[in-house]
Amino acid sequence: MTQSPHDARGLIASGIVHGVIVLIMAVVFLPIGIDRHAAISVSIATESERLQTFTVEPMETPIVEEAVSQPSIEAAAIEPVRFEISMPVEFDPVATPKLTIEPVAVASAEQTTPDDRTRPRASFFGTHAYGNRFVFVLDASPSMSARGGARYQRACDELMRSLSQLTEQQSFYLLRFSWRTQLMFDQPFQSMEFISATVDNIERVRSWLYDQPLHVGGTDPRVALDLAQQLAPDAVFLLSDGEFNEPPAWAPNFPTRVRPVHSVPHVVETIYQNLPLHCIAFEMRSCLPVMELLARSSGGSSRFVPTDDPNVKRRLLASIQMKLARIDPTGTARTTRAREQDGSIWRKT
Repeated sequence: MTQSPHDARGLIASGIVHGVIVLIMAVVFLPIGIDRHAAISVSIATESERLQTFTVEPMETPIVEEAVSQPSIEAAAIEPVRFEISMPVEFDPVATPKLTIEPVAVASAEQTTPDDRTRPRASFFGTHAYGNRFVFVLDASPSMSARGGARYQRACDELMRSLSQLTEQQSFYLLRFSWRTQLMFDQPFQSMEFISATVDNIERVRSWLYDQPLHVGGTDPRVALDLAQQLAPDAVFLLSDGEFNEPPAWAPNFPTRVRPVHSVPHVVETIYQNLPLHCIAFEMRSCLPVMELLARSSGGSSRFVPTDDPNVKRRLLASIQMKLARIDPTGTARTTRAREQDGSIWRKT
């Protein structure tokens, strides 16, 4: 059977209508889940005609991102996170203490803390020692007779002042030396012991000390230092005005551990390891080096005590005036030069 042109046009129109409907449906329903890029095959057929198939290409549609809601996080489930931040510290050279290394002698004798001020102590010519038992070893050699005996008098005066500063709970002992050793009160060796610093005992020492003559010979403190250490004091004070020397014959007048071959530094280094020896170079600077050595060896202190003569300044001034008088007897040139310089230093009266 043949088809008429009218039927063919109807068939084409019907196919177009159905294709448009399918295209509209594709545009509406493809975003939901259909692959937008897949081709759509449309089959159009009538009862009287065989199946005719044609393909409709989909249109490109804009991609719309759907907002995805995130699950809420409860605040209680959040653990706090702590951070430790190290800030740089600014270096302050003024506030930063300097590390310094001090001699043992200075640290034990000169450095004090608030607690030290309440501790029992003794002082002798500016040196300080802490404790309750002290031994004073005093040079009694002929050189102490300088300035008509004023040197020895000054040493005795300072010793008595030191003893008067002790409390009655403290005790002391005194030794004098030259080439021989003299015990306090000239007592025998077996009676050598500390005495309390009471007023009566100090007066006994005063009466005995000022009545003692100076020794003959040289300056050798070895036996005296050995006896002082055997008393087991808290500290020992040694005063001397000369360089040490040895007697021509070794004949100590008391039992001693010292031998002739032992020098003074060797004795101190050996038996004063745990006992501070405070050394005073008295009015003679030449003996200061050995005193410093002994102090360092024992952990004590050393000090030089210069001459304290009230007439020294007066004699120095008189000597200067005599020299000026020889140069300018009338004083005219001296006054004129001074006035030219500043007009106020020299004035003739």
